[in-house]
Amino acid sequence: MDNRVLIVSYFYPPHVSPGAIRASKFAKYLPEYGWNPIVLTADKNDYVGGLPLEVPQDSLFRTRQFDVNGLVKRFFGGKDSSIERLNSGKKTLKSRIVSRGRSIYINIANFPDGQIGWYPYAKQEGLRIIRRHQPKIIFSTSSPVTDHLIAYELKRKTGLPWVAELRDLWTQNHNFQRARPLRSLEVGLEKRVLNAADAVITVSEPWAEELRRHVRVPVHVIYNGFDSSDYPSHYPLARPFTISYTGILYEGNQDPSPLFDAIVAMRDKGLISPKKIRLRFIGKSVDSVLAAASQRGISDYIEIRETTRREEALRLQVESALLLVLSWSGPQRFGWIGLKLYEYFGSGRPVLAVGPKDCGASALTARLNAGFVAENAREVEAILVSALSEFENYGDVSFTPDTKGLQFFERRNTARELAEILDRIVRTKPVCLSVAARES
Repeated sequence: MDNRVLIVSYFYPPHVSPGAIRASKFAKYLPEYGWNPIVLTADKNDYVGGLPLEVPQDSLFRTRQFDVNGLVKRFFGGKDSSIERLNSGKKTLKSRIVSRGRSIYINIANFPDGQIGWYPYAKQEGLRIIRRHQPKIIFSTSSPVTDHLIAYELKRKTGLPWVAELRDLWTQNHNFQRARPLRSLEVGLEKRVLNAADAVITVSEPWAEELRRHVRVPVHVIYNGFDSSDYPSHYPLARPFTISYTGILYEGNQDPSPLFDAIVAMRDKGLISPKKIRLRFIGKSVDSVLAAASQRGISDYIEIRETTRREEALRLQVESALLLVLSWSGPQRFGWIGLKLYEYFGSGRPVLAVGPKDCGASALTARLNAGFVAENAREVEAILVSALSEFENYGDVSFTPDTKGLQFFERRNTARELAEILDRIVRTKPVCLSVAARES
């Protein structure tokens, strides 16, 4: 296959993260559309392993990195330092000075992000890969945005066309925090880097509109998705009636209160007991649900599990009566749709989307008829009463999803969309490697 694409992705299997999954699925299915992937990634990161490698081993190149935050512990202390105790006791002058020094260091060293220590090694390896394997185009995916700095430099030195993907927005991200004057510098860096790309991709139309206001290059949308081959073909439904939430819960932007209040109301009416219904939370940052449940006296309805292997999480989805998604209620609520929702779609189980109905997750669930949408406790209660009755009488909860609409989000189809973008760019921009790229 002559068409090769160099994929620059800090996150990649076996490490489990949304970015690794997306990059891996692109690499898995692009060959079906005439593109042979070569993957440049980091040798390690903080995520757990467990994802299968879906490209040939000789197509994967891992490089070392420098941990720019390793110096934080060395100069500003580790877990036992005053930094870790700043919020647990009186703040002394020394602790305030240390905290300020740490903040200044992190703002400077993590510019534009904590993975910048990968940049020099990946750039060098990327040039070597380009000289040896002669790809026709570069594709980088963030976060981290360091991936784009690497791709930007590779394009500058080789003349290859380049597509930059932002799974999250960069400086327009609601979580973006940067002390002045570095903030202005990073905004300028983003414009310079992204405007050098031949196209930009993001994961939702509202985010694409935001990007179009900031960059001069074409901006495309390729949604997240699911891979049907990842799921067990059949698994019996768990008992009792189980509502499962898998993944990270972002406190302050996702609110389980309507669900919990509905459980309280049903309990007080004698409709349910812990033997009839279970709320299962699996993954990171879900401990906060225990406090909310305890305040309402429904802790015995709650099951908490630590982050599990992805294949186990998918199995737990398939065996659940309902899959809970908590719509994003904070800034950028229209554009933010977590990977979890798409994986729920792939499980074949009905979704219970709780939160503002105009949010991305709730709106998409409703459009695809992929389950049930509720904005408040009263609506959640009505859904649960009906679903629980159906489960007890017939052993399942019925729903009639838009199967054709759901197929649009199959990873094979999202890879086809990327391949079409790559095809168009390569057709219109003849590939001619620069002298720097041809030098051995």
